[in-house]
Amino acid sequence: MDTEDQSIVLLDDEGKLFGVLNVVDALVLLLVLAVGIAGLSLVSSTGGSPPPQATTYVTIDLGTQPSYIASQVNEGDQYAPDKNSNLTVTDVYHAPANSGTDVVLRARLRGSMTEDGFVYSNAPPRLGRELVISTASYNLTGSIREVGESDDLTVGEETVVLQTTLPQSEKGMLVEGQQLQTADRTVGTVDDVVRYEDSNPEQHLLYLRTTLRTYRVNGVTYYGANQLRRGNSIGIPTGSGVVEATIRSVGGDFKQTAEVLVRDTVSANEAQSISTGDEYLVAGESVGTVESVSVYSTQNPDQKRVFVGLSLETMVYDNVPRFGAGTVRDGANISFQTPEYRLDGKVRRVGSTRQRGRPVERNVTLQMTDVSPTIADSLQVGMVESVGNDTVARLESIQRENASVVLISQDGNIYERQHPVNEDVQMTATLSLRETSAGVTFKGELIQQGSTVVLDFGGTTIEATVVSGYT
Repeated sequence: MDTEDQSIVLLDDEGKLFGVLNVVDALVLLLVLAVGIAGLSLVSSTGGSPPPQATTYVTIDLGTQPSYIASQVNEGDQYAPDKNSNLTVTDVYHAPANSGTDVVLRARLRGSMTEDGFVYSNAPPRLGRELVISTASYNLTGSIREVGESDDLTVGEETVVLQTTLPQSEKGMLVEGQQLQTADRTVGTVDDVVRYEDSNPEQHLLYLRTTLRTYRVNGVTYYGANQLRRGNSIGIPTGSGVVEATIRSVGGDFKQTAEVLVRDTVSANEAQSISTGDEYLVAGESVGTVESVSVYSTQNPDQKRVFVGLSLETMVYDNVPRFGAGTVRDGANISFQTPEYRLDGKVRRVGSTRQRGRPVERNVTLQMTDVSPTIADSLQVGMVESVGNDTVARLESIQRENASVVLISQDGNIYERQHPVNEDVQMTATLSLRETSAGVTFKGELIQQGSTVVLDFGGTTIEATVVSGYT
């Protein structure tokens, strides 16, 4: 065969490739193959189909916002930072703050699931990450506090005892049954209120038992931005603003009626004004009532020692009863006032309005020395000192003799002589005593041999020394 006959023929006499395709068709086929290969290369280089969508939930703290903005944040608000991410508000929590309203919300995040986990707007929803929420009504930024699977905030109600002060002019701002509201949402209820006088005469001291709407993050209970624990301060809306209140207890008791016996020294006029049934009123509400009163004479006829039994409306937290700013315990000072008098006495007994001990009557020997005849002449057998209908002392006998005086002569000798005028007086008196574990008391005070007692027989008041017979 010739060399010419052995060559490969690509085009025939009609211009067809391999005798099948013409040149134009072959060029079109090559172009299609090239585009297909390029497309396959592009798909391969971009990693294939988009990553799958996923959902998670986060708690976002938006901080303190003006109330007019806080009221615009509502369930169902949405924001999409990009085509693969979407945020929907599922729950909203409000609490009052001094400069506005604390806003916390729960949100559903739609994002992408990648090899590194869930991604929202190009990053995982880590704790502390700041997220933007922009709607037609507001544009806010908040911090992620918690990530979870629930679309609701973990909310609840807690009974909390609070202490605060209010000007007396605003006595109607916090009352029993009042709904506490901020940014058009109810955040709690005032269950009970106790008001006392404050050291500032223009203020009232308030204790409130409230039911507050709270939320939990990572197992910790919050009211607004503040952790709900004793000693922390929180904001309480009054209707005209927000007042700071100190948490005294979470749960527990609130009010108790405490019986106490108070000892004080007051003017004779004030003592005469004290009566059982007297009430201590604060803002028109009774916080205490006089249950018993005993009035005793003192060395000063214008001053009286009083033992007043009181029934007090106390505030209880940490298992300790409190009246006003002080605690109710033996030795504590208690203030109690009416329009006619004021007591600032010491508590002598808690749990009873009566003096301690078993009442007894005994004939006690008393003595006065070197008294003027005028005083001696004023004493008569049968004289009585009484408190109300109760007899405190009755004179049973009187013995008088000239008082002795001691003289020293010029040569240094000592002589005992009778006083020409003054007398020594010895008396027997039936005294109303009380036997206590600490000893015998008279008019609320312990007595023993040598003690001085004061007896008030109306126009005559004497001081005498106890000699015997009191035991």
